[in-house]
Amino acid sequence: MLAQLGVAGLRSATRHSVIKAPLNRIGALVTIVTSAFMTDGRVGRDKVTKPADNRPRMNTKAPSSQKPPASALPGAHRVMPGPGTMRFRNEMALWPRIFALVFLAMVAMFSWLAVRDGSPPGWSSGGMLLVLAAFWLFGLGFAAHAVNQPRVRIDIGDDGQVSVALGRVFRAEHCRYRAA
Repeated sequence: MLAQLGVAGLRSATRHSVIKAPLNRIGALVTIVTSAFMTDGRVGRDKVTKPADNRPRMNTKAPSSQKPPASALPGAHRVMPGPGTMRFRNEMALWPRIFALVFLAMVAMFSWLAVRDGSPPGWSSGGMLLVLAAFWLFGLGFAAHAVNQPRVRIDIGDDGQVSVALGRVFRAEHCRYRAA
């Protein structure tokens, strides 16, 4: 397929497949987990409760005797998952950020040493400046890439509600989906 698209199509196809692949995996995971919670063990059968009038009714609302969820309370900024909530996290985006921070700290120390002591014997000032500029360019480029990698958190509640959070360094995106 990629050979038919040509060079320009190759770039866009690779970019879209890199973006869509994790989202498709997350969607499949959410579908599998929510379908496991929404059925009572028999395929295609939802949990059904029978009220006092003996008519089958879908269990869509919580009983009024329960407390409201913590997110409904005023002043609730961060909600911890309840006892029946499943949480999936992908924290792998932290490692490139930590590596970029350590790498840039080392480049800064070597730059300070080059300014303080001058270039090492056998090196010209221009050569040392060129090497340090290459390290700074690589380090800043890698840091920009590492900052844009999201940390993913998926919470699946007892009621089938799915909460997805994509956390980046300077912003976060939160999405909530109700059970169908």
